[in-house]
Parts: sequence; structure tokens; C-alpha cells
Amino acid sequence: RALLFVCFIFRVFGASQSGMNLVFSYGSNSIAQLRARVENPSLLAEPARAQDWQRIFCVRTITWGGAAASLIPYKDSVTYGAVVSLTDDELARLDRFEGGYHKEELGVEILRSDKWVNMKAIVYLANAVYWTEFPSEAFLSAIHINLREQFGETMPHIANTIDIYGVFSSTDCDDSVHSQKNTIGFGDSCSGYVSSVQEIDLSIIRVARISQWSYPGTHALTLPALCDEVNAARESKWVMPRAVAGVTQELSLFGILSVSHLAARLTSGWQFQEIDADTKTQLEYLDDEALILFSRLLFG
Repeated sequence: RALLFVCFIFRVFGASQSGMNLVFSYGSNSIAQLRARVENPSLLAEPARAQDWQRIFCVRTITWGGAAASLIPYKDSVTYGAVVSLTDDELARLDRFEGGYHKEELGVEILRSDKWVNMKAIVYLANAVYWTEFPSEAFLSAIHINLREQFGETMPHIANTIDIYGVFSSTDCDDSVHSQKNTIGFGDSCSGYVSSVQEIDLSIIRVARISQWSYPGTHALTLPALCDEVNAARESKWVMPRAVAGVTQELSLFGILSVSHLAARLTSGWQFQEIDADTKTQLEYLDDEALILFSRLLFG
């Protein structure tokens, strides 16, 4: 498959846009995650897709424990996601979670009344797009939730199977050099900085499908990934992915280090009410709702 950079016109976003802002989310920013990040518990989304763009995994992220996602022009590919409408204040709040990314505008298609409608939307794109490492299952599960919210009933395969693509150098440049730089990093010298994806020299890169991840079901997820599912079902959303580390750390106070440990504890009848008052004062994330949802997800 050949790379293409002709279907959409980009422009870099600088100053805050007035009015409402359409934002295309192709990664972990599901409604469940965005409602907490932008502090809007009633935020809604619409199914959307970007034609001739491929989701890739690139920048390292400590909070997710692996690579995060971005987009790259790729002919005949389709990347599915969601579009939300944010106020200027909400967009500014979201900016605080998107370190290492910049905003551009691209053409997307939004599914409305069974028809795909062409629109322009803001998208967050990584500043460093070369492959570094595999994404964690927690991050892949967050993408799954985003896609499931929009396509779970009509096109479940879109959410249940995620291709893992990476970008590599097709020149003599050392890929490891790019993976360490906080720039887009495309240029004749292998270290050039560009401020927009439209400046990428597509002739010096190659995009490769590395593997594929299939959603295993809640009972087979890792503990951090299961936290994604709990948050998706919560009335009061956690701020992700910070909450993943917080929840797993709090569970460790009770000797729970894995899903099997958690399942065994819940099977024994463990309830939030049984936790002593002193221990509860140390808990920021675990509550009665969390334990009920963990139990429901594991046992139905």
C-alpha cells in the first residue's frame, strides 16, 4: 500500500477557536474518558471516521505504560473514532492532557442518520511518530471502549480488533534516534523539526502492520485494562489514565495484584463496607460503586 497525502488539507491550530470545536478522537478519548477530562458529565459523541489515515502507535507514555497513538496519511486506510463538540474552555482543559501532541484540522466523515457527512474537525497528532514500543493492554482497551461506544451495535468488529501499526525510517537513519526525540522528526538530516504533518517527507518513511490485538472479554483483561471498563460503567468518572495507577495501588493495599486475586477476593464476599475507617481515608478511587462494577464485569 502506498502512502498518500492529498485527500485532506491540514492547518495547525494556534489560538483558541471561537464557539464550538469539533474534535475527532481515534484513541483513548472515549466519552467515558472525555467527560472527566473536560468536566462535562453530559458530553455526547457521534461515530466518525478518517479516510486515508492510519492509526499508528508511537510516543511512549508512562501513565499508560506503553506507546500511545497518532495518525499518519495512508492510502485506502480508514481510521474509525468519534467526534465531540467542545467549548473553548473544554478544549483548553483537554489540551492539558495532550502533552507531546499538537492540534491540526482534518476532514472527517460523521455518521448522521445512516449517512456519512463530510466535516472538518480538530485532531491531536503526536510530535514524535516513529515506533517505540507496543501499547499496553490498558491503552488498547481504552481505544476499544471508544470504538465500542460508537460502533459496538452496528459494526462490532471495528471495536473488537485493533491493528497495531508503526512508522519506521526507509533511509539510513537510525529509527532509535527518532524514537527519542520530542519532534515529528522528519527531514533529510534525520533530525529535522516540522510543525505540521503536511510537511512530512513521506518518501523517507515506511508504515508497517506489526500485529493485531483482539479484545479478550472483561474476564481475561489485565487489572489496569479492567479499570478502563469499570470507569466506562461508572456514574462518577475517574480521570484517566491517572486513575489506573491509583486504583491498582489501592487494590495492592489488600494484597490484590492481579485480576485472579481480585476475583478470588470478590468471590469470598468482599465488600466496601467491610473496609475499616482508617483504611478508607487512604482511598481516593476505590468505593462501593467500583467494587460492585468489578464484580459485575467479572461474574456477570
